[in-house]
Amino acid sequence: MQQLKDGSYTSKQKEVYALVKAAGASDIEQLRSACSIPHQTLTSRLSSLMDMGVIAQDHEDRFCLVHESRHEHMAKVRTDFRYMRWINKGRQEGFFERLANDHMENLNVPAL
Repeated sequence: MQQLKDGSYTSKQKEVYALVKAAGASDIEQLRSACSIPHQTLTSRLSSLMDMGVIAQDHEDRFCLVHESRHEHMAKVRTDFRYMRWINKGRQEGFFERLANDHMENLNVPAL
């Protein structure tokens, strides 16, 4: 990924990347016990690295490195996953129904 190549990712991201690289596939608790980074910072940096496609979670929720040839693909998978999670949350919370009803009210059309 470009951020790794040009050095634009942060020192905490570098630290977490190195931690996952050294530890191998590890869950959040294993990573947390292996470093002195606060939990919120660790999860935030893991999320950023996942957004970049350089780290992924396996089917057992362990964090692991992604081969460089797959970084771009995994970044897209992550973006798509986050988008679908956002859409599903909107559905669960009735956002689309409220939006449709508000739109119909603004058009003076009776709600369905």
